[in-house]
Amino acid sequence: MVDEDIKHWFLYLSTKGIKDVTLWSFAGKPIKLPSHLFSCLELKHLKLSYYCFDPPASFHGFPNLLSLELHHVIFETGKFEEFLKMDYNSKMEKYPQVKLAEIAKLKILSLSLRFQLSRIMEHKASVFAPQDIISNMPDIVVTHILDRLPVQDAVKTGILSRNWRFKWTMLSRLVFDEMFFLYLFKTNHISEFGRIVSRLLLLKGAITKFVLCIEEQCYSVSVLDDEDIAHWILFLSRNGVKDLTILKMHGPRLKLPTHLFSCIMLKHLKLFYCCFDPPPSFHGFPNLLSLELGLVQFESGKLGEFLTRCPSLEILNMRYRRFFLEVLMSRYQQNSLEPMNMDIFSVGKVKLDEIAKVANLKMLSLSLCHLNNTVITNSNTIFELLGFLPKLQELDLDFVKCKFTEGGAKKRSPTAFLCLKALKLSTIDLDDGIMLSCAFELIRSFPNLQTLEIKASDWDDGPTPATCSIDLDYNTMGLLQLQSVVFTYLKGSENEVCLIKYLLGCSPFLKKIVIRHRSFLLSDEKLVFARKLLKLHRASPVVDIDLS
Repeated sequence: MVDEDIKHWFLYLSTKGIKDVTLWSFAGKPIKLPSHLFSCLELKHLKLSYYCFDPPASFHGFPNLLSLELHHVIFETGKFEEFLKMDYNSKMEKYPQVKLAEIAKLKILSLSLRFQLSRIMEHKASVFAPQDIISNMPDIVVTHILDRLPVQDAVKTGILSRNWRFKWTMLSRLVFDEMFFLYLFKTNHISEFGRIVSRLLLLKGAITKFVLCIEEQCYSVSVLDDEDIAHWILFLSRNGVKDLTILKMHGPRLKLPTHLFSCIMLKHLKLFYCCFDPPPSFHGFPNLLSLELGLVQFESGKLGEFLTRCPSLEILNMRYRRFFLEVLMSRYQQNSLEPMNMDIFSVGKVKLDEIAKVANLKMLSLSLCHLNNTVITNSNTIFELLGFLPKLQELDLDFVKCKFTEGGAKKRSPTAFLCLKALKLSTIDLDDGIMLSCAFELIRSFPNLQTLEIKASDWDDGPTPATCSIDLDYNTMGLLQLQSVVFTYLKGSENEVCLIKYLLGCSPFLKKIVIRHRSFLLSDEKLVFARKLLKLHRASPVVDIDLS
């Protein structure tokens, strides 16, 4: 084989887009590279051994070269440096990786080249070397991953690798909920609950979120008492907790430890089945954004005083029935339907003027039975409250155990509440003409309302005479901005059809209305109900009626 043959081969390869070339010479001395090699512009990988590297003057670099491996290669002064600069300037992200198998035998005739080559090798080694992505993840990413795992699974990540042995201590959230108790119960570790919580708190730093669900077993096996809870809350108050949930599931109400009211960094607070009694030294939660109270007992006037000391509060939820149903659902999922021994009727009463003091409120969920008197004189009582909440955007009212006086809901509110966009009415008896009239007045008073959800009362106290006229004058009633409507527990009564007729006829932007009837309705009753709905006038040409 002579040099002429090699030249012809590389002339051919350069026209065929060769991408990977390896040249090894065993002639005993370096030989000159064929010039056509430098025309192979699509090269990605090049290996040379025992060659003289002498690019022609017309050579402008290999723009796609990813790796370059050299063994016993000789360069003229400045040639290799010039070659590197060409490729470096052309495509930095694909800069050749230089592997020096025998750097002592490589003739480098430029000191500046030696420094540049060393710097390039370090850079490319960091780019191309395989990395352990899991072990080298930023701490903030690790924390986000761990926070989305149950506590028991987050701790188990310590077996992944040596680097992950104590990564679980980076948890910023500790959630000891019903599922955690179920895990302890299945693994026969329920008696160690208090010790587990205490140990995790001591080994952790700052905790931003803490959820404590206190089950009956905690007290029955003597692994937890009020003093333990007080110590945990004290620890959290000193470590800047921002989101705190305490739920008691059995027996007498939990008396909240006074240390709770020292957690001045709190942004979200959720309490269930507790006694709420702030100490005289309490000066408020300046950062509190949301407050949820379920079956919470407090002395008259205490809640209003507390709310005035939370100037940033935007979300207030006092719907005890929803909380109670959540607890029942949780126990059903755990196959635990034993009596809970809970006093669900003795709850704190609140005055409307106490809620009215929270001027920044954007979302309000309220069981009307929380008011001082479960007998509401008229719908103006509700409008009076809303008049003090100019920023309110979502309203959720539960009418359970609430009664309206005769003729009390006939006055229309003189004020239009423009900010309110979502309305939810629960446990409302639509067969009661007074409550139905109240629903009408609420909807009419929110001209920018976009979402409406109505859950009818799910028990039947006997037939009530219909009081709503089917003959509605759409020209005088005004248009609504509703886009979505959901009804639940309907039975097809005349009052219900009357309300649906009003919504369909006055909502030109309505996209969908979902109607879920009661489960005990007979097939013939469902058919009659559906036929009534099909005859109703629709202001929106695109509205979809989903009857299920």
